Amino acid sequence: MTTTTNALLVEEIFETIQGEGAFTGVPVSFVRLYGCPVGCDFCDQGWAAAADATRQNPHHWMAIADIIQQVSSYAPQRIVISGGEPLLQKNCAVLIRELQTAGFTVHIETAGIASVSGADLAGCWITFSPKDKVARSPHYKSLEFYWKRADEIKLVIEDGTELKFYQAPLATTQAPVYLQPEWNNLSVTSAIAVSLLQDLERQRSHQGRTYKLSLQTHKFLNLP
Repeated sequence: MTTTTNALLVEEIFETIQGEGAFTGVPVSFVRLYGCPVGCDFCDQGWAAAADATRQNPHHWMAIADIIQQVSSYAPQRIVISGGEPLLQKNCAVLIRELQTAGFTVHIETAGIASVSGADLAGCWITFSPKDKVARSPHYKSLEFYWKRADEIKLVIEDGTELKFYQAPLATTQAPVYLQPEWNNLSVTSAIAVSLLQDLERQRSHQGRTYKLSLQTHKFLNLP
């Protein structure tokens, strides 16, 4: 019997192609965990409506052993643990360790709001996408740990003020920064993101970091 001591709340598990960031175009399997309190209005999983008590994404308790069995039936050896906010589930660290023991490379996609130890994320590729600017509550601000630990930083671009908003914490990291146009208003946000990148190039204001454009290519291809 599955119990909460050896299980996580899972929304979906699927095989696909990574559509964003440094590993764009690479085959991966996604383990999408359930739930997120941040409430970004552009959330493609609908968590902006999470304050509405009537909202429920499909989800179920799933034993860690069953999660590993399912991803083992797929081809990719890279597993992306996403959400929602995956690190809010206390058993996520156990899942990471068990996947690594089984020979998988683990990627985490996180807004950086959960307090975890460096040991919990040892050996993981961390895609950190801070949501301080759009979070419904200051309680869900990103933690300093993630700015220093991130392997890549993804900034969702809505109005062009994002680089200025995150200027101070960006100065603390050397991780590459991906500007990702917000999908729901793509014709506008893509132009804003390109303009920001061109301005950075003109001003030589990289400060030792790499800035690149990240498009959600899986959406163009109708992939999950």
